[in-house]
Order: sequence, then structure tokens, then C-alpha cells
Amino acid sequence: MEKDSIQYIYSTEEMEEVSQFISKRFGDYDMVMGEKNSEGPRIDIAIIEPTKRRNYYTLCTIGLGAYMMNIDEEKSPLAQEYIELLIYLPANWPISPEKFNDENNFWPVRLLKSTARIPYYEDSYLTFGHTVSSSEEATYAANTDKVGAILLSPVPDPLEPVICQLSSDKEIEFLQVFPVTKDEMSFRKANGSNALIAKLEDIKKALGIKKWIDFALSRMASAA
Repeated sequence: MEKDSIQYIYSTEEMEEVSQFISKRFGDYDMVMGEKNSEGPRIDIAIIEPTKRRNYYTLCTIGLGAYMMNIDEEKSPLAQEYIELLIYLPANWPISPEKFNDENNFWPVRLLKSTARIPYYEDSYLTFGHTVSSSEEATYAANTDKVGAILLSPVPDPLEPVICQLSSDKEIEFLQVFPVTKDEMSFRKANGSNALIAKLEDIKKALGIKKWIDFALSRMASAA
């Protein structure tokens, strides 16, 4: 069977377990940006709205984890075969179909979806510490200086793996898409991901920010 003729979707039981895990770990959600037609895994996005406890949006893919990635075990012996991705947005970020017509508002969603497509289209994999970048390292939109992203674990601890264990024996790792600047991407290329993560921690401390969620939110431009 040709690869592009296969449907990469969760079973009903897997979908229920993944949805329950997202709700328990990241928050309840009612809104889902559905994907009607796609090649490879169907990647919907759960939109977890701000609450008093979590005063920010969490946008989380649902469906990427149905696709088994082609992992280079020599380079990444700890990489999981299945992942889902998420990104955090400030509580005042414009979230609606109309607002998403403006790329200044939509770029984090585009970044999330385009990153999620990499394992399928490149027959490769994504894991903790991997970086992605825009074409020619151009900024994602006019209102941001971010040109790429590094994959970290979700908050509160960007170094602590978050794994969803399914009854089907699959393990799905959830990874945060953390936007970075051109200088930070260059630093990573010269020094590696671990050095970039340490540099980001230094930046966070220099700004007087204690929590990684506040750091992640501070790096998102205020949408117009």
C-alpha cells in the first residue's frame, strides 16, 4: 500500500484516551479547529481557553500521534515514535476564524501545523531539542521577530518529559513549540540545542521571570 493512501488516525479508544489526557494535563476544551482534507495524519487543534488557574491559551494538536515517525535511534535513542505538539498564547490573543485571516494573529497556528507536518513530509521525526525555522529565516509575521522554534517539554518544567500512555501500549510524548529569534537560531547552530536551552534560561532570569509559562507568553508579540 502506498504511504499517501494510508489513513493515519486514532482508533476510537485511542482518541478518547488522548482527549482525556489533554483535558487532565492541559485543561478542558470545547473548541477544535478541524482539518477536513489532508495528506498524512489528520491534525486537528484543540483550543484550551484561559481560566483563572491557567490564564492563557493552549493550542494542542490532536492526530499527529496516530503517525509513527521514522526515528534515527543512533542520533536520538530517547525519542518517542509518537508525539503531539502544543503552543501557548496570551489570554488576549485574538482567536476566531475572522481574526485568523490576519497573519499577525494566525502565525502561531501556522507554525504549529507546519511543524506537525514535518515527520510525514520529510519521512523523519521530531523530538526534544529539535529546531525548525521559516524559509530563509524570515520572521513569521510583521509583528514578531521569531524565525524558528525549539521543541521543549510543556510547562511547568520544559526539561521534564510529558508522556501519555495508551492502553494500546503506545506512548505519546507532548512537546512545546517554543518560538526563537534569528540570533538564537544562529546560536543553536553554532553551539547545539542544550546550549540554547541554557541560554534561554539565562534570558528568562535576566528578565526577572520566574515561571517558564510567563517566559513563553512574553515571547509572543501582542497581536493587532
